[in-house]
Amino acid sequence: MSHLTFFFGYIEATVGVMYSSTLPLESAKMKVLDKLRDEGEAGEVGSELIRKSIFRLTDASCPKISRAGNPKSAAFRLASSGAPACCRSTFPFFPMKIGIDSYCYHRFFGEVYPMQQPAVQPFTMDTFLRRARDLGCDGVSLESCFFPSHDAEYLKALRAQLDAFGFDRVYAWGHPDGLEAGGKPQAFQDMIAHIDHAAAIGATVMRVVGSSLQFRFAPHEPQLQALADWFREAVAVAARKGIRLAVENHIDYNADEIKWLIDRVGSEYFGINLDTANFLRVLDDPLEATRKLAKHVFATHVKDVRPVKGVNVREWYYFSSVAAGTGLVQIPEIAQLLKAAGYTGFLAFETDMPHPDYEGQEERMIEESIRYLKRVAANLS
Repeated sequence: MSHLTFFFGYIEATVGVMYSSTLPLESAKMKVLDKLRDEGEAGEVGSELIRKSIFRLTDASCPKISRAGNPKSAAFRLASSGAPACCRSTFPFFPMKIGIDSYCYHRFFGEVYPMQQPAVQPFTMDTFLRRARDLGCDGVSLESCFFPSHDAEYLKALRAQLDAFGFDRVYAWGHPDGLEAGGKPQAFQDMIAHIDHAAAIGATVMRVVGSSLQFRFAPHEPQLQALADWFREAVAVAARKGIRLAVENHIDYNADEIKWLIDRVGSEYFGINLDTANFLRVLDDPLEATRKLAKHVFATHVKDVRPVKGVNVREWYYFSSVAAGTGLVQIPEIAQLLKAAGYTGFLAFETDMPHPDYEGQEERMIEESIRYLKRVAANLS
């Protein structure tokens, strides 16, 4: 009996114990460990995988059990267990993970929109990572434009901190205009260079940007043709380093256009960083878009929005950011589609232009959103 066979068999058994009984957590643990001791041929490796899988549970991610006082994030539970990614989508024992994109704090990193006031207390990368940890996030999406440096020593230190916090990670390149719809060769070379940076921090997914709202009213067909050629070339570089490129729908293209681009590039290393609100901003239905693209999703920006009275509908911030679950986007349904498609990444909350209801109150929006996404993840069938 192989360790892998043992691992899958006892994960299934563990799920049965945890989810079909009313046993207290400690009693459930003991029952599973008794089975481990009885399975003499399982060996130490399989036994340790199961022990870690059981002991890393937290009540935030598993509502039917209770275990207080665990200081570790949900990410640590799975990242340290050694469990294969496929287990996370196959068994309810591994709930979908929750994270945050550093762009939520763009004002704190110094990117202040014309209608905003600068943050009183600026953020550093360390500030952001500690905040994400305190929020109980499993993963972080890191906007490369906010890195203080891209030299080897800094990236090595950053990777060490991400590892210490147990974070899944996405390296996010391309803000604000990315490849400028295929019109900026210098940006293409910059994107290629950042693939090495993504590898240096231990990321296996790199968000990339093909275009932006600046180019949305120009003809799309020549843009997409040029981007397909560039991304095909970039994917060849990224694949050699084990990195998947995820193009964001960046208030530029609709779901059909993104699907065409993915098919045209034609690589398992090229997919989408799904932004749930940006499809709405190009008048595409986010839920229908997710249905079309779910199997290609490598990363997410879970953003919710509401219209702002008095703002011109052609302005990108006509639909402005609100706390997840309080706007127009059908987040639970989108999460369910992603789970059904086998998505193994994290749901990364992101905000950009706050709705007037949250003006100057990013922290309140973020805290409400992370709590909401944890509930969504816990309730996925």
